[in-house]
Parts: sequence; C-alpha cells; structure tokens
Amino acid sequence: MDLSAILLSSRQAAAAGGGGGGPSLSDLINALPKCALDCIIQAMGNSTCPLVDNACRCSDAAYQAQASQCIIGACTIRESLTTRNLTSAACGIEPHVNHSAKPAYITMVILSGIFVALRFVARGKRTVKVWWDDFCTLTSLSGLIAITVVIMKLYDLGMGRDFWTIAQSNIDGIFQLWYAALFLYGFTRTMSRISILLFYFRIFERTPGHRFRVALLVFDVISCSALLVLTLFPCIPVSLFWTRWDGRSRAGKCIDFKKEVLGIGIKDLFVDVVIISLPLPYIAGLSLDRKKKVLSFVLFSVGLSLIGTGIAKLTVVDKFVNSKNPTVDMLDLALISVLELNLGIICACLPSIKPLISSRYFPFIKNFSSSKVGSYFAGSAGASSTNTQKIHVTYSTTVASQSTTDEGLLIAQQYANGVPLADMNSKGQVQNSREYASDWSYTASQQDIGNEAIQVPRTALTRC
Repeated sequence: MDLSAILLSSRQAAAAGGGGGGPSLSDLINALPKCALDCIIQAMGNSTCPLVDNACRCSDAAYQAQASQCIIGACTIRESLTTRNLTSAACGIEPHVNHSAKPAYITMVILSGIFVALRFVARGKRTVKVWWDDFCTLTSLSGLIAITVVIMKLYDLGMGRDFWTIAQSNIDGIFQLWYAALFLYGFTRTMSRISILLFYFRIFERTPGHRFRVALLVFDVISCSALLVLTLFPCIPVSLFWTRWDGRSRAGKCIDFKKEVLGIGIKDLFVDVVIISLPLPYIAGLSLDRKKKVLSFVLFSVGLSLIGTGIAKLTVVDKFVNSKNPTVDMLDLALISVLELNLGIICACLPSIKPLISSRYFPFIKNFSSSKVGSYFAGSAGASSTNTQKIHVTYSTTVASQSTTDEGLLIAQQYANGVPLADMNSKGQVQNSREYASDWSYTASQQDIGNEAIQVPRTALTRC
C-alpha cells in the first residue's frame, strides 16, 4: 500500500521541526488502524524505493502487493477499507465514479410506459376487451418504475463509486436496497412473462396445444412464486443479507447468491425460449411470400432479444459475486437486468399495438388485421390465399330475415365498429343473441375485399 508516502512525509516534517503539514499528516496516520500501520512499516523495509521517494513507493507493485496481502490477513474488512481509502488519497488516486447509466434507466422507463399506453389505446381503438394480460403488463410497468426509483437511491448512497470511498454507514443501506431490487426484478419479470402467456390464450383460443399452454403457465407461476419466496428469504435472519459484507461472525445462514441467480437465470432462459417459440409454427404456416414471412417472424419474435440479455446477465454474475469492489461491479448486473425488464414489457405489448401501425408504412401488416387467431392463421385447409382472404365481420345487418332458405344474407363491412349480430338459425330465422359481429369471420375473394360492403351468406360465416 502507499502509506509509506504518509510515513516518510511525516518523518521529514518532524525532522524539519514540524512544518505546517506535520499535524495534518499525523492526524492521517492516527486515523489508520494499527494492523495496517504494522503491515506498511514491514513492507517498507523490503521495498527497493529510496526512503524519500514517495512517488516510487506509490507505484511500486511489489511493495503494494506485500502490504495489501498483510493487511487482508491482519485487519478486518472495515479496517482494510479505511486503509485503502486513506492511502489512495495520499497517493493522489481519484476515486472511480460512474453515473453514466442514469439517463438510460429513465429512458427505458419512459419507453416502456409509451408501449403500455399504446397497448391500451389499441384496445380502445379496436374495441377489444381489456383482459388480465393487459393488467399484468400494467403491473409489470409499475414494478419497473419501482426498481428504477430504487436504483436512483442506490446511486445516492454510493453505487457507481469505489467501495472503499463510500461512508461505511451507507453500506448496509446499499445492500438493503439491493435486496429490494432483487425482489422487484423477479416480480416484474414474472408479470411480463405471464402477460405474454395470457395474450397467447387470447389469440390461440381455438388452436391445438391449449393444455400445453396451460401447463406452461402453471409451471411458470409456481416456479416464479417459489423463487420470489427464496428472494425474500435469502438469509436467516433476513438482515444477514445486508450486514454480512463486513465479514464479522454472526449467527445465521445464507444461500449461495451465485447459485441462486444462475438457477433463476437458466430457468428464465428455458421458459423464454419456449414462450417465444410458441407462435412460430403458426406463422410458418401462413401463405405469405418470403419477404412478408420474414417480416412476420420479426414481428412475433422480437422477444428473442430477451434471450440475449438473459445470457449476458449470467456472464456478469460471477464478476459481481467475486468482486472486491461490489458497488462498481454491480453496475453491469443492474443495467442488464433493467434492460431485460424493459424488453420483456415491450415484447408483451408489441403484438397488441399492431392495429395502431399503419399498413401504409408496413404493408405486410394488412395480412394480420384480425385480433383473433382465426383470422391470423386461417386458410391452411381452404382455398389458396392468392385469390381469397379470411376477413373479420365487424358490422352486419340482416337481409330477408324471415327467409326460409339456408342462405340468408348478411352485409359485412371490414372496418366498422362491432354491433350485435342477429343469430339466424339454419332456416334463416332471426333470433336474439348476445354474440357480436366481431366473433365471426368470412373467407372473401380479392374482388369482394375491394368492395365497401360485402354480401355474406350466413352459412359461410365461421366462428373466430
């Protein structure tokens, strides 16, 4: 360590009769723990630097290594931090301070908020019922806002600064906030994933694989609930999580943080891959040209970015767990984790806000005009999509309501607001019904699609 600079300067000041800098140097030496002073004096005797060459001693790697090794063995963690802070200042070493990511956190919260707002706007525009998937996304956004507030407070207490330069009275508070951030991360990530799964229940209502989707949802809810409990009780007593940093002996036990984070990360990666892969077989079955199919895969597979951030997060866990400067090394883990949460919310919202994206700028989107899977992925067993297209009946009136034929006609307009659809029996007789036009679809020819109003045979309608 560089305390030799202080000792030598103190001796020189004393030999010169105690100049103006003497008392300050003496105070600095008195602030150092005795265990550190003993180690530094011992290391000075083995140094090759001249006794009066302070600059040499501050840059002497062998001297620094010997003193550091001695101090680690002889002093407590608190004493070691005090020593490093004082000796670094004596050699003119400025503390590392990194707050450059603050704007990124604010930007991510704003971006997620915009996507969630657009999701609800799209629901109103398409008169689609707000459901549990929407509420889960909103809850996930609330969690992201909360964890961002926690991170800003962490910066205030010392995150981003060298660990030994932080007031030791703040360190317990830093790890308390880190504990809260870990829980908020798990909760927010869980809610965004559940939102995506519930959205699949909405659009894949009448497709094969329903039991698998239910099983996946149940597995994710149970596993995430268990992991959240584990996050809430990482130590017994819980307070040991934020007090054990100083290495003092305390009664209690903590789980291995590295194994916990790696286990959660691997589980999340597995579930993410399964969730992202669910719609791909349906998209692959669409009768689109290659360019449009690629764009469709991109639209439904933006969630692949979650896998990349999940893998990146696992790579920095080891660095943080084994860090001797945790308040600096936690920056990467915090930023990647919040980026993952942000991407999770955006991925949950992207399919829902599609109605707000104009096909004028994204022509391929017109192939996905329905909010139901029947109009998303229909037609594989019907006529070729080169001359027909499944449309959604959103407005209807009855024609020849008392007809005795099986071909009672309806008038369908593709983009009008949904209104009650009279339920006609097989004889074309009108009966009261709670069903709406938006519950039905019709395979129309390209010629029909070009018309403002389409005459649709009742028997040609299919449930979406």
